[in-house]
Amino acid sequence: VKQEYREVLWKREKYRNGEKYSLTWTNTGWLNIDTGTVPKTCPVTDKQIEITLADNHTYDRVYVYALLTSITSLSRFNTSDNKTFYAGNDVKRSMLITCNETINAVAIAYKGKQAYFAKTTFYVLLENAITIDEELKAVSDSELKQLLKQLNSKRDYKTENSIEKDLEFQFKIYKENKRKEKQYAEYEVMAKLYRLICNQCKGGELSLGKRLFEENCTACHSICRKVIGPALLGVTDRRTNNWLLSFTKNSSQMIMDGDPQAVELYASWNKQSMTSFEFLTDKEISAIYEYISKESCKNIDGTQ
Repeated sequence: VKQEYREVLWKREKYRNGEKYSLTWTNTGWLNIDTGTVPKTCPVTDKQIEITLADNHTYDRVYVYALLTSITSLSRFNTSDNKTFYAGNDVKRSMLITCNETINAVAIAYKGKQAYFAKTTFYVLLENAITIDEELKAVSDSELKQLLKQLNSKRDYKTENSIEKDLEFQFKIYKENKRKEKQYAEYEVMAKLYRLICNQCKGGELSLGKRLFEENCTACHSICRKVIGPALLGVTDRRTNNWLLSFTKNSSQMIMDGDPQAVELYASWNKQSMTSFEFLTDKEISAIYEYISKESCKNIDGTQ
């Protein structure tokens, strides 16, 4: 599912930046290569945009979308608190956009199976920090479909730019994350029982970071050797913690957003993007890198 969604995101990115904005994709990201002679009155720029929800209710899931009306393009904004949503990723909270773009900001939330909806419209030239002031309104599934249809009524949005299609992927990813959470909770219970029963066993205590590394990373990475991906020794010295968290959760998004380090890695490793680990929490990802940071390669060649 996540691989299919990455392909949809890449189609969305190519449609907006390639087809509509005439940017060129290179190994360092999207470039605005102007071969014309006519000056641009409103060129494409990398602009920071944030959308905040004034609604104080708590929801299980909240999604905020930006519909770029002039080019019939969609962008799903990211969040860490379900209140403030930003373009791009946590490291680079921006997106490529023209200054004269009008955006429909759409918020869709779920509490259980109940859906909620709100929207507002803003002009990029005048605003880059927007608040959806109204509370999200409870709507039925059929009402939500009708509202989304009305948003698209005057424009022909392609499949990859459909909110309905994106919500289908979000629901599948949500279910998979819940399954993983349950699986890890059960594993934690079994691990605690094991440690309780066998606390005198040599090597019975495995760190969280080591366990997660062995379960999720060793198919492609070693600490000391190149495998499918690069060796990870010293990675915590080369990258910031925030960068590592964002890259581990969704490297493809960082590549599409043009993060220089992510794009460089992508180009260096035959344009293979790392699997997304959005089901891992920040604490779990940090535990993996804490484990890596304390390891050495003495067993390989006697050096660290």
